[in-house]
Amino acid sequence: MKPLIEMIYAARKEWGAEESDKSNHARQVIAKVVQDRFPRIDPELAQRKNGESKFQLRVNADTKEKAVPYAALIPPDQDLFGQYGGMSFVLFPASEYGAPALISMVVGTHGLAPDEAILGRPGHARKCAAITAWLNARLPGSAWAKRDPVRVDIDLPKATKSALSPWAGATGQYGKVIYSTFAPPTKRTPETDRVVE
Repeated sequence: MKPLIEMIYAARKEWGAEESDKSNHARQVIAKVVQDRFPRIDPELAQRKNGESKFQLRVNADTKEKAVPYAALIPPDQDLFGQYGGMSFVLFPASEYGAPALISMVVGTHGLAPDEAILGRPGHARKCAAITAWLNARLPGSAWAKRDPVRVDIDLPKATKSALSPWAGATGQYGKVIYSTFAPPTKRTPETDRVVE
């Protein structure tokens, strides 16, 4: 998990790569962490082999001013580009210098499928709320969860968007589909690293 924490705290410009280089820092770090945790998964994650893939790693490392870069673990049977559906674990680097990446659970902009059964279960929303409460008990005001993850017609509350202003690009573009989010503290300490882990 330590490389992932370092990625979360990496500057936005470090997420990208030279245009001629197909790999990038975010993809390498996340692929390595997932490979260490789930050794049977294809190292590239986006390649599908014999139905074994459990995730697809989608990275938009465009760090230009108006771009919204992200790194996401999404359901495997999706197109390799464009919109995707289902739930995903997403990191959004901050627009502002010095802030860490926003850690979020997101419904793909193409809809709930193939995870509508999971997203619609009350237990999934309760787990997100419990994790949010745990995070807020340790770092007050750092986490938020939507009461019902399937309500992609409801945007983030104004107060939450305001609190997440370092990630205004991400919350502006994906606010309706973010259903649980955590903003790690800007100042790192061993205790905050343990909470992030």
